[in-house]
Formats: sequence, structure tokens, C-alpha cells
Amino acid sequence: MKKQLFFLIWLLVFYAGNAQSSKYIKGEVKDSVRINNADASETYASYVPSAYDESKRWPVVYVFDPSGNGQEAIKRFTAGAEEYGYVVIASNTVKNGSYQENFMKISKLLNDVNASFSVAPDRIVFAGFSGGARLATSSAVLAKNISAVIGCGASFDIGGEYMPVKNTFMYIGLIGDEDFNYIEMLDGIYYLNSRNFDSELFFFNGGHEWPNEEYISKALRTLTVKYMAKGLVTRNESLLERCFQKDFNFADELYNKGELVNSYEAFEALIENYKFFKEVDSLKDKMKEIKRSKLYKAQLSEYRRVYQAETLYREDYYSFLPGDIELADTRNLTYWSDEIEKINELEKSPKLENQKMAKRLKGLLGGLAKMYENQLIPETQAESLLFINIFYTLLTPDKNEPYLKTVQLSTLLGKYDMALYYLEELLKKGYKDVAVLDNLEGIALLRISTEYNDLLTKYNLRTRY
Repeated sequence: MKKQLFFLIWLLVFYAGNAQSSKYIKGEVKDSVRINNADASETYASYVPSAYDESKRWPVVYVFDPSGNGQEAIKRFTAGAEEYGYVVIASNTVKNGSYQENFMKISKLLNDVNASFSVAPDRIVFAGFSGGARLATSSAVLAKNISAVIGCGASFDIGGEYMPVKNTFMYIGLIGDEDFNYIEMLDGIYYLNSRNFDSELFFFNGGHEWPNEEYISKALRTLTVKYMAKGLVTRNESLLERCFQKDFNFADELYNKGELVNSYEAFEALIENYKFFKEVDSLKDKMKEIKRSKLYKAQLSEYRRVYQAETLYREDYYSFLPGDIELADTRNLTYWSDEIEKINELEKSPKLENQKMAKRLKGLLGGLAKMYENQLIPETQAESLLFINIFYTLLTPDKNEPYLKTVQLSTLLGKYDMALYYLEELLKKGYKDVAVLDNLEGIALLRISTEYNDLLTKYNLRTRY
């Protein structure tokens, strides 16, 4: 019933009204645009190209940031939107949270945009980062009339309630090569390809973050060419040539940097996207040349090895960490100490792919722990919170906050020996902020103990007692 309600509301979008100019500034970002007939807190950032003309229909990209920071997220889209002619709408209201609530907010957003902008209903794009990417795909599955999804930093839950099944939209994924969702994105693309979706995946150097303007522009450029191929946009020879040259340079640059597997895939996408417009035999020859290379074969073998190894690590971590957090038996931290040491060894490996895998695995463990930490109730689940913070001291020993929280929580639970141990571990790292220790909530009984003050004296710090 909820799916049907969402869909019925969605149908209203393309029968709402005509464009008006009060909600945008040509060639500039306009933030905090109010949604008509909605709560005052529901706003978005808008961008229209300098050439925007209300007498024409324009493709619209809706952007969902996991924290609802539309003004920040839209900045990555403006260069590509200006060059390739897209309206961009970035919500300040839609953020990580209840899907049903977000679906309703998206419906109101769509209605408002359709009444205020000149929208091409056959070129609506949903884009997002992390949780926003998952929401973008889920919304496209429900809406049925979305032409494309640009998913950054996450794909979707395979087997979940809103998993794509029918290939009703194109999909472009962008993922950092150190992003902990890297394997998830690969699996998502493999799945979409198996369902005959028109899908592509671009890799950039980075972690769990929005791609830069260059990669967002490439995504919009790719959609523009695909729209031409589908007959949704009038063929423009000069634009096609510019797009082709940029995409060729992208593939060729990867080749020149020695990233032969990525270069091969980029040339393959080039052929697929431009085969109706350009002669592609020379590109096919280039692919054959790459495929014969020993370096290509070695890189492909290395990627496959890392994929298999990382998949096994991820399966173990998803299986064990939630249960260990719930059980809160600190003896199980020995296992995690050993696992993190293995990851540290990978990080020291001379092989670049091992180093990247290590960063992704650390990001995954940190993300999983944070997700469960946010769900815990301090008053009733202090033991689990203690387990998580000790886990953080293993995973990110350079950060002070987990040590301080461990001291707090272990004192709260009456585990004074543990509190003193982690206090000393913190002091060993060179921590000297006595003012923070003096004001740390919940450790008053620890602070007046002889052992506590002896520790401060041992490390030449001021004592109060």
C-alpha cells in the first residue's frame, strides 16, 4: 500500500504546472529554496545553466546527500551541469533515515520542482552519495519513470525490499578505490549487468567521499551521449565530438598511467557509448593490444585475488562483529586485535592493491562499529559501548577520544583497573590535556583515587588530589 501511495503521488509530478523563475538564478547556486505547500524546514539548493530557457525542456538531476547538505553536494555538479545542460536540485531535507519519510519528502520536492522549472520528464536523474545513493536507487525502483541513477560511494542492498529487478533506468556508479563500499559496488554492478541494465562503473582515487567535479561531469557527459543514442536528445555533432574526445582522453590517460584494467574497461565503455556515432574499429584494436599485455594480465589476476580475499574478510566481519558487540565480552577483542594486526600488515605490503584493501577493510570495520554505536542506549547498553570503544583503540590507536570514552565507561561500570589501564595507554601516547581529564564526566570516583593521581604524577602531569 505504501509503495502504491508513493507511486500515485509521483504521477502527479508531471501534471503539476508550468515553470516560474523565482527559485533559481541562472549560472549560480541558489540555496534554501522553499518547497511550496510544505513545512518551512523543507528546502533545497538549485542550479540552472546560464543558457537555461524556460521555453525548452531540461533534464533534472536530484541530488541526495546523506546528511542533507544540499548546498555542499550541489557544488560537485555545477561544472558538468553548465557544460552539458542539466538542472540540478539538491535536497537539504532528504537525509539518512526512514525511507518512507524520505519518499514522501521526495514526492513534495518533485512536485515543487516541476511547478517551478521546465522539466524534461523523460530525463529525470536521481543521484546520491552513500546512504543517499541507496535512497536514489530505491526511489528509482518505486518511481518507474526515472531515466538514470548516479550512485556514489554505495550501491544498493541486493536481496533487499527495493532491489532493482526490471531495467527501467540506466545506472552509473562512482566509487573511490579506498572506499569500504568498493566490493559492494562491484557486486552491485555485476548484479545489474546480469539483469541487462545499462550500467557503468567509474573508479577514482579516494575513500568514502563524494567524487570530484571531473568524475561527476563524466557521469553527466555519459548520460548525455546515452540520451542521444536513445533519441531523447537531438543529435549534436559538435557536442558529440567534444564528449568523445574527453572520454577518449580519459581512457588513454589511464593507459598512459599503466592502469591497464581500468583503461580496458574505459575503452570498452567508449565503444558501447559511441558505436552509433563513430568508427570504433581503432578502439577495438586498442583493446586487443591492452589485452595481450603481460601487465594487463598481471593486474587482472591481482584484482581478482584481492576481490576474493576482501570478500572473505567482509563476510567474516559482517558475521562476527555485530554479535560480539551485542555479547560485549571483552575477551573476544583478542580476535579483533589479531584481525587488525593482519590488516596493518597488508597496509605495509609493497603491493598497492593490498594497501588499498587494508584501508577499505579498516573503513568497513569503523563504519560497522559506528553504525551499531549509534543504535545503542548508554543507560542500558554501556557494556556494548565499552566494547566498541576498546575496539576503536585497536582500530585507530592514534585517536584520543576512544581512550577517554573507555575510561568513562569502565569507571561507570566499576571496572577501575580497566579504566586505569586505558588511561595509562592514553598517557603513553603523549596525551597531556589535564583540563579535559579534570572535566571528564562520570569519573569523579576514579579521579580521587591514589592510583589515578599516581599515574598523572608518573607522566609529569598536574594532580588535583
